[in-house]
Amino acid sequence: MKRVPGNQKGFTIVELMVVISILAVLVSIAVASYSVSLAEGKNVACQYNLRVIRDAIVLYKKFNEQKKPDSLDDLVPDYIKDGFKFDCPDTGQLYQYDSDTGEVQCTTPGHED
Repeated sequence: MKRVPGNQKGFTIVELMVVISILAVLVSIAVASYSVSLAEGKNVACQYNLRVIRDAIVLYKKFNEQKKPDSLDDLVPDYIKDGFKFDCPDTGQLYQYDSDTGEVQCTTPGHED
């Protein structure tokens, strides 16, 4: 800190620029970390949804003489709570269900189980 005429204290422009540039670097690191965490959180939520659906299909088969559900809507409300969304939290695309094999999957790249 240097003295300014009239005995007033103040910061030089160089000191202010250094502080601002340090803050900019810290903000950019925080934003990058947040976006990576957000993407990973959506991936984890998708994997959890798929696990819930697959577990519900197993229960459905157990109580229906190994018959697979015709659609995912057959799982509601007995095996999955009413209001459950059958779509990927990342893209909003509906999960793909094959009634012949009883398999369900997400079409979003990187969300395979």
